[in-house]
Amino acid sequence: MEKNDIIYMDYEVWIKDDDRLYETTKEELAKEHDIYDASFSYAPRAIILGKGQTFPSLEDSLTKAEIDKEYEVEIPPEEAFGKRDAELVRLLPISRIIRLGITPDVGKEVEIEGKKGTITFVTASRVRIDFNHPLAGKTLLYRYKVVKKAEKPEEKIAGIIDAYYGKGEDFDIKIGEGIELTLPDICKYDHRWHEMKYLVISDLREIMEPEKIVFVEEYRGKKKEEKEDREPEEKRPKKGGKRGSKKAKEKKKSEKDGDSEK
Repeated sequence: MEKNDIIYMDYEVWIKDDDRLYETTKEELAKEHDIYDASFSYAPRAIILGKGQTFPSLEDSLTKAEIDKEYEVEIPPEEAFGKRDAELVRLLPISRIIRLGITPDVGKEVEIEGKKGTITFVTASRVRIDFNHPLAGKTLLYRYKVVKKAEKPEEKIAGIIDAYYGKGEDFDIKIGEGIELTLPDICKYDHRWHEMKYLVISDLREIMEPEKIVFVEEYRGKKKEEKEDREPEEKRPKKGGKRGSKKAKEKKKSEKDGDSEK
């Protein structure tokens, strides 16, 4: 493996100190350890080597890895999420927390003044919030396996999209004088795509070296459809049908009553 290679890997992230699973790409394993998150995409993760998309020790291991072989890498706190900082643990008045619309429950993740933290202790008047990263001071253990390396041009383009945004398989990719990408509908309204698009463009230029890159958004007109409340042709009354017969009977009855009066 070398710089700009695009690989897909399955992984497990364990907290070494208490042998606890923190994150994984394997859905069944996540359910087994009660960390399943319905919003998380359980599939091999795409990484572009040499782009700093993961920890240095892990990337160094990935450059030497073979496909379908399992590896284990230890990541110290200094390289992962840093050591714990006592100054990032704060005591705040419970009245302030309530004014912010936050229910002060232990273990609840909150965001205050743009900083994310976790409530660790609650008294009648104060709330203790730890603004350290949940993994600060923790040694991580990565167990991973490279399951695929992008080889074909279309695979590399989809891999670049996957590395930054995901959903690479949903893009229609055409390669000619340049690269033409027809966006899936979700990209038209997803602010994440607008944030990640320029990173995708940068790596497409560097890795694929196209003459041009074209993004296509399709907006199709509505087809003319028959009104839903319109009766099928066969259900419409035919001229001279049952309704006509009813009128004829009424006329015949009227004439008969007139003859009786005479």
